[in-house]
Amino acid sequence: MLRTTRLAIYEIQAAENGRLVTQYGDFDAASYSKMKYGHTVPARDYGYRLARMLTEANPALLADADTPVVIYGPATRHTPKPAQAIAFYLAQLLNHWRAEHRLPPALLHDMKHVRQGPAVPYSALNHDQRRDAMAATIDYADPNVVRGARVICVDDLIVTGAVEAKMAETLELLRPAEIHYLYAIRVHSSLAATDPEVEDRINTAGRPCPALLAEFLKHDQFLLNDRALRLLLTWPKEDEVYALLVSQGDLFLEVLLNEISATGFQYYDFSRHLVQCLWRILEERQHPWCLAVARSGQR
Repeated sequence: MLRTTRLAIYEIQAAENGRLVTQYGDFDAASYSKMKYGHTVPARDYGYRLARMLTEANPALLADADTPVVIYGPATRHTPKPAQAIAFYLAQLLNHWRAEHRLPPALLHDMKHVRQGPAVPYSALNHDQRRDAMAATIDYADPNVVRGARVICVDDLIVTGAVEAKMAETLELLRPAEIHYLYAIRVHSSLAATDPEVEDRINTAGRPCPALLAEFLKHDQFLLNDRALRLLLTWPKEDEVYALLVSQGDLFLEVLLNEISATGFQYYDFSRHLVQCLWRILEERQHPWCLAVARSGQR
């Protein structure tokens, strides 16, 4: 029988007067929310704590050289999801320990995931709608990597279990040795059933502004992900977006422009402040990327 374990650092058991109550007391939702928008400090904390919990629950991870270990971040397309930072830091610490024990490193992969239909945020859906949305997705994991391995699936939050069920449906057919599902936060089933907006409140409790993202970047504590990209694309104040971008070097601007394109937005959708500011700064810097667009007549 396939061995399966589920671990979470926090379980949110109740929402009372704007407070989120866990088994350890009140939850620092603002710090978690900033992680969702790219702040790497809480992501590192969650990743390291999950690594400790996992190795305590399964000592074979640091004693068995014969069974390969593969870590799957959440299903993704191009732009990273917030929980991939947690998976990265978990892999970093776990592989540090495995190296000390002369074990081969765990492999960090991303499960490929294709959503069918409109990309409505899951936090806006109720329990049944999430099940239906996940049932319509297509997931892919490499059979050669999964078969016979200890598979570790990392995500930041579990509310209804719809994503886990879909991952299990994909992975269990590939005959892994065991599967571990790890979460920073688990929402108690009774709260998830009675408060469908709890996830959205958790995610946005510390929703940052462009100036705060600039502070994260200044201290090398920011990893661009799809949620931060959406925030910048929809930020209403052009001057705040411009202040963030003009303070950054060309490399960050190039990464940002690539992510906008890969996510499905056009380089020259100038109805968005982010795109306007990006091209304005690149043109001021006479960046070579601007020349081809200028010659094409798109500007």
